[in-house]
Amino acid sequence: MIKPTRRYQLKIAKMLRQGKSSFYTMISLFIIYGCNNPSAKPVAQKPNTITIDGKKITDTVLLSFHIPRHTIYNDQSGKVERIVEKKFVSKNELLVQFDNYDEFVNLSGEKETYKDDLSTAINQLPKELTNLKQKWEEFEKAITPDKLLPPFPTVQFREESDWVLRRKLSEKYNKLLTVEKKIRNYFITAPFEGNILKTYVKQGDFIEKNTKIALIQAAKGEVCFVSKSNFEGISKNALYQSLSKQLKTELIAWEKQRKDTICMKFRSFAPITKTPKKILLQKTDYAFEIPSEFISKNNMVVYEVNGIKQNHKIVTIDGNSYLYCSEKQITLIR
Repeated sequence: MIKPTRRYQLKIAKMLRQGKSSFYTMISLFIIYGCNNPSAKPVAQKPNTITIDGKKITDTVLLSFHIPRHTIYNDQSGKVERIVEKKFVSKNELLVQFDNYDEFVNLSGEKETYKDDLSTAINQLPKELTNLKQKWEEFEKAITPDKLLPPFPTVQFREESDWVLRRKLSEKYNKLLTVEKKIRNYFITAPFEGNILKTYVKQGDFIEKNTKIALIQAAKGEVCFVSKSNFEGISKNALYQSLSKQLKTELIAWEKQRKDTICMKFRSFAPITKTPKKILLQKTDYAFEIPSEFISKNNMVVYEVNGIKQNHKIVTIDGNSYLYCSEKQITLIR
């Protein structure tokens, strides 16, 4: 208890004897009473540090898919001689063939012959062109009887041009390309690598021009993960593992991460007819709800973990402020 000094008590008594205004007397008595009243409580001071425990929480991550689909139509009337039976096709692979089977077989045989001639020519490349062998071997490998011809390689050097002319490689290629263009309307190939979701015709059907043939879904797609918590305490590997449990996908690449969104490019080897709307993930870090008095103007919080002082920006979720940390307990510092 704090007592007023003797000198101050005498001063108050003198004021009363001299008949000073009641206002000054009341103020003085209030001061004396407040100083001597044992029930008066001092103003509580907020602590400068506080130790809090974190908790494991589950985050709801929303999913947004983009997987291109394409409906294939025929360019002419005709009888369906052959239609793809498997579910997964490569780009330019045969989907439907109409009733010019003999011409198709002849073209396939001519492609095989050209491929053999090309292989022989590659094996006899002049020494000064050996560094180009891989380019021509890749071209030779890309030629298959049931697919469209690949583009002819670009000729870069004079010696290479002489070799191509001497072996009549471009001349034979152009003849095959002319035949292929003539009968191209008699067969339809896949516009891209993908999964056949549905076929609308069957072998033996006679169909009119612009009839639906098949619905194909691209093998390559993109999914975006959206989280309110800006992915604090969630790893990209956890996102991919959770998705791959539901869909047969292969990771191609991660796109640049935005504030609350991460996008992933993937390849699927099975048709995706239904995509999940969300996934639930338990965060690897602990979540700490931060009292407002420990948050600075720039939304930073200072804390101590295992004797080491750190600072981190808070995350606001539904009006509450959170900090994520791998430790179960932290000490906040104001």
